[in-house]
Amino acid sequence: MIDNFNSSKEFFASSNGYKGFISYFDLIFNAKDYKRLYILKGGPGTGKSTLMKKAAALAEERGADYEVIRCSSDINSLDGVIIYTANGRRVGIIDGTAPHMRDTALPGCADTLVDLGLGWDMGVLESSRERIEELSKRKKIYYAKAYEYMSVSSVFADYIKAEIKKFFDIVGARAECRRIISAVFEGKKSGRISKKLVSSFSDIGYYTLPTLDKISDKKYAVYGIHDSDKLILSMLVDELYGMGADFCAIPSPFDKDTYEAVYFEDSRISITAGGVGERILDSTAYITAPDAIENDIAIDAIYNSRDLFLSYAAEKIADAKKCHFELEKIYSGAMDFSKISEISDSILEEIGNIMNSV
Repeated sequence: MIDNFNSSKEFFASSNGYKGFISYFDLIFNAKDYKRLYILKGGPGTGKSTLMKKAAALAEERGADYEVIRCSSDINSLDGVIIYTANGRRVGIIDGTAPHMRDTALPGCADTLVDLGLGWDMGVLESSRERIEELSKRKKIYYAKAYEYMSVSSVFADYIKAEIKKFFDIVGARAECRRIISAVFEGKKSGRISKKLVSSFSDIGYYTLPTLDKISDKKYAVYGIHDSDKLILSMLVDELYGMGADFCAIPSPFDKDTYEAVYFEDSRISITAGGVGERILDSTAYITAPDAIENDIAIDAIYNSRDLFLSYAAEKIADAKKCHFELEKIYSGAMDFSKISEISDSILEEIGNIMNSV
């Protein structure tokens, strides 16, 4: 069961990729873009996600626009919340622990560290030290094995991509991308580009948030086979970069150089690889030798091999999560949550004051 928020804006800021952990935290949570950015520190089970959910609830109560940043390895947990206040100020609260380690960039004047470890009973944790060390070691091993399996799956994914490129009319497809942009783009050209994820890969496999369906007034889809649609999306992103367009590029969780969608915030238009929407382009029209692709008897086997190793990776992420949940139980059992409540109340009061200020 996935925790529900009333905000239609839900994204991921990191992912488990073919080549390891991929993070967009520094891009999304750039301190210079925030009036205040709270960076939460502390072990598992110390109340980081709970505090972020309270911040989201405060934004909801005040009628403020806000974004929920879900954890890519556990979609019921949060990695961050971004609140857009009526006076144009942006407030963020994020998980600053591993694997997305974060320190302050503009200490005190923009971002600040919040140590939830102040609620620990060191004596209780010391008595569980061997168990903590064991679980932490096992969790690390499981994630390492998951990334090994994902690396193997990337070999098959890269083969499929290379085969498509062999028989793809790049010049013609790029010209079509420029035509599409000319037809649908109505935004600004100030070079304001963001990157966010709507998909993740975890113990439940590949998962896509319904965000684009919710925030788009107009939805277009690029059709394709063997990821030729994603090849077109990557070309679209290149063309948009080149013209200095304002847009949000939405990468694949597996590969930061492959794109699943683009979103134009000013006009609330999205273009996705596959998905629901008006078909704006059939990328198979640019495959110059479709029979060579369709009759490649190895393709199905390659897809199956890719998916098999991804399933192995998902199993190892599930094993790592079990260790994480055990660690949460230990740490939460050693917490004085009255201290955390004081810290939380103080932060929420500060956020409320920022929202009220002119």
